Amino acid sequence: MSLPRKRRNFWDDSEATPEDTKRGTANRARVLKGLIRHALSAEPLDAARVAQWHKDGFSGLSYVELTDECLLGAYRGTDHPRLKNMYVRVGGIDGAPPREVNEELQRFFGQLQKRVGDLGTRIKLDQDKSREEVRQIAEVAGWAHGEWVRGHWGQGFTL
Repeated sequence: MSLPRKRRNFWDDSEATPEDTKRGTANRARVLKGLIRHALSAEPLDAARVAQWHKDGFSGLSYVELTDECLLGAYRGTDHPRLKNMYVRVGGIDGAPPREVNEELQRFFGQLQKRVGDLGTRIKLDQDKSREEVRQIAEVAGWAHGEWVRGHWGQGFTL
């Protein structure tokens, strides 16, 4: 019988090696470049792209054990045995049940595309923004962040 292993604390920098720091910085820089490239394109954001950014951000870090690599870029409720029935809590609040994650993701990205599209009809990309335009952009960004945390569709590791 094996002893249960100590769960890694992904927020504890003392678990990161100097190589992790270098690799993590490079990973995040690559993800940021991809994010900016995507933001400047006309392509809608989707769950697959976000999952790839998540995987790219954590790949190769020593504190992501080989047995955890299957969690990178994956959503709860998928067929993977560790994710199929995984429940999570954020700040004492339950995330979406695993069986509802796919539907919630579709709803989220549909609403996000609509909200961003609505902004695009009102706000020109190639000019300075007024205070009201910045407020409208921040409102959509705040909604998206809040919904992402509320649904907590992943397994608990974020960039």
